[in-house]
Order: sequence, then C-alpha cells, then structure tokens
Amino acid sequence: MMRSIQVRATMVATVVCVLLCFMSFRAQGEPADWPVELDSDFGKIVIYQPQVESYTGNILEARAAVAVTTIDGGTPVFGAVWFEARMATDLDERTVTCEAVQVSAAKFPDTEQEKVDRLSRYLEMEIPRWEMTLSLDELTSSVENADRSTEPLNNDPPEIIFSTQQAVLILIDGDPIIADLQDSDLKYVVNSAFFILQDPKSKQYYLKGGDNWFTTGELMGEWQTTANLPKSVQEVAKKVDEEEKKQAAEKQNTDLPQEDPELGPAGVPEIIVRTHPAELVITDGEPDFAPIEETNLLYMQNTDNDVLMDISTQRYYILISGRWYWATAMSGATWTFVAPGDVPADFAKIPADSEMGQVLASVAGTQE
Repeated sequence: MMRSIQVRATMVATVVCVLLCFMSFRAQGEPADWPVELDSDFGKIVIYQPQVESYTGNILEARAAVAVTTIDGGTPVFGAVWFEARMATDLDERTVTCEAVQVSAAKFPDTEQEKVDRLSRYLEMEIPRWEMTLSLDELTSSVENADRSTEPLNNDPPEIIFSTQQAVLILIDGDPIIADLQDSDLKYVVNSAFFILQDPKSKQYYLKGGDNWFTTGELMGEWQTTANLPKSVQEVAKKVDEEEKKQAAEKQNTDLPQEDPELGPAGVPEIIVRTHPAELVITDGEPDFAPIEETNLLYMQNTDNDVLMDISTQRYYILISGRWYWATAMSGATWTFVAPGDVPADFAKIPADSEMGQVLASVAGTQE
C-alpha cells in the first residue's frame, strides 16, 4: 500500500507560490479552465483549482492539489498542500498581492528523493517569472462560497457485513426499479451500478461475474452459478463477452486486471445484495491482528479495510468514507459513529510511516 511522506519545506513553499500565481491568471485574464497545465523543459505540472478555506484580516488560508510528471515520463506524482499567505490589499485597484507564504501541511506520494529534488530546483527557478496578484472581488466570493452553510452530513452507520470468505456486495439504490432492456425481451435493474437482468417469463435474475453467470429467483436471496441461460440471456451474454474481449484487448499492454474489477478475481464468490447503504469487510481467513507500535492498538492486517482494535476498551473501530464507527464485535453488534475528535487518544500516536499511517487524515489534531 502506498504511503505518504512529508515533502521538504522548500519544495512545498515553491509549489504553493505556483498555485497562487495560477489563481492570479484566473483573476486578471479570461477565466482559466481547471486544471491548468504548465509545460516546461522539466516536465508537466498540473495545478488543480485551489480551494479557499478562509480570508481573515490579511491572512489567506487555502488548499490545493498538484500533479507532476517529469520529462523522463512515468506516472504522475500527486500531492496536496495546505497553506497560509499574508496578503497586501489595494482597495483602489481591488487586488490583493501575496507577500509571504507559510505551509501548514503538505503531502506527496512516496517517490524517489532525486525526483523530488529536481522538482524543487525547477520550481525555485520558475517562481520569479510569475506575478502573484489576485482579484479582491473573486477572492471574497470564494470565501463566501467556502463559508456557506450546508446540510449536516449523515453519519448514520451503514450496515457492516463481515465475511472471512470471498464475497461481493451488490448495491441497489432503494427498492429495485425494473425496466425493459432495449432490443430485448429481458428487463434489467435500473438503479444499480451492476448489470442485473431479469427474465420476465421465469422471473429469474441473472448477473455476470468474472467467468460465471449467477442466478436467483429473489434479489435478496441466495445466488447460484449457472450454465443454463435462456436464449435471450445468451444473446445478451454474447454481447457482454464481446465487449469484455474488446476491453481486454485495449488493456493488453497495461497492468490493469483482465477480470471484472467489481466482482473480483477468478473464483466463485458469495453474492450479497442490499438496497440500503452497506459496507463489506472481507478478511483472508480468520481475522489476523498485529500491534501498532507506541500504542495500545491492534490493526487487522489481512483485510483491505481500515480496522483497529483498542485493547483498553476491547472495541473495534472501522474507517468508512472518512468516518469512524465502533462496535464490540465485527458481526452481530450495533455500530456507533465517532467524531474525529472523540476517537481514543492512541489514534493520534499511530506512526505516520506505519501500515495504518493513512488513517491519521481522519484523526483530529494530527498534521495529516
């Protein structure tokens, strides 16, 4: 799993200055299309639209994302920066000018230090070429948009399904909506990201997964593999196979998996269907825990999910879409939402370079 590292302050400060000057382009000329690309002898720098968080007195606080592809090619290096800038305001000209920048936090993917150093040196030479003046009116508007109140987030826990065997979660957005399939006698489930067919004659449902077709008489019931497809389903299956072969041919020179990414690797998984928010936690066999150094925490190391155990309270904690939930057991227990500032104190002590360092972004008070 890729882990983030802190980027040297000199590099981060230069990136921030480049971000600010691109904000000035948007204000002084025609509105820029985001993201903005900078091509140079060094490579390509992609600046994603900065997000203003506050502008109080003469201090601007903002965050932005950046992607860098060096001239020698390879995959882009993505990063994010959070910064404060002291601004000088000219009310007559309705402009603000950056006088100083201080980075409060920055993250870039783990990469070769040589590449990081090259980027730093390049940006240090490039900065003096840019003006760093913003429109006061546009800046004020951005702050108003950032401060505009929104509806509270729904922190109700989803159904958390725990499995020690291969399984796939099929989500349907509410009660199934069944509609006619164009150019076919079949029907399909409209409100699902999965292609679920229904034969109106037999009322059977069909679902393609990897090399297998699954069928059931009840969406929420037990699914079985089948090789006996109705003729109308066979015709659709042929079209699906042709499309998969076409996609596979397009992927043959890449490292992308050839199987259906939604239904996992080869094999016959259990099909689990839900019509309400749910999260599937799969372990490779029985849960396997390992300690996190400098804490009283354990982490589940044989799952792709972020699952922790607080030894002192014997509570399980799981991170789902940036939100923490706890329960006294992985199965059959009620999960409860936990605010980022209410997680156990040891969460903030998790080493940033550990296997669970990525969860620090969801722990209040940490730099991440």
